[in-house]
Amino acid sequence: DEAQTLRHEWAHLALAKRMEGLRIPRWFNEGYAEWAAGGWLSGGGWKLSVALALDGAPSLDSLSIGWPAGREHAQVSYLLSASVIEYLVQSSGERGLERFFDEWRRQESFDGALRAVFGATPGQLEGDWRKWARRRYGWLMIVSHSTVFWAILSIGLVAMVWVRRRYRREQMARLRAGEPPDAPVFWTPPTEG
Repeated sequence: DEAQTLRHEWAHLALAKRMEGLRIPRWFNEGYAEWAAGGWLSGGGWKLSVALALDGAPSLDSLSIGWPAGREHAQVSYLLSASVIEYLVQSSGERGLERFFDEWRRQESFDGALRAVFGATPGQLEGDWRKWARRRYGWLMIVSHSTVFWAILSIGLVAMVWVRRRYRREQMARLRAGEPPDAPVFWTPPTEG
């Protein structure tokens, strides 16, 4: 929606102003803007879950080099980036993010501030975040989604009906095999000949 897009762009401006003159990794810039705009997960949680469950999530380094061109890939990249910011906030609170910004300004180094505040290199952050994100948005979220639940339930019911019909057919075939013929020989009158 337009209001969320406006908040997203304002967040870019606020971050650029606060980090004036410092290089901001693209994934962090986009992730922070998405997270700060709010509502970043609405409607996108499903895409994020599928990307994480199927290991279709690009590395954060690759997002810093070039942002995906296709709409779907870009949307997943925004969600992934925002989920990293969400992870940082969940693990240290918004105050931790504030301390990170202050340390980043002081050191003039993203990596240095990350180590000082969160005790992790960018590679360690990505590993920890991926574990957290898979637990939070991975297969459990996909399976718990109502559409998936009803699809699995429907497939299960169809399979049960198919198995039961097959069993009944086999049972009827066994019964028929044990029945006397419709017109047994001893019931037919002898033919004159």
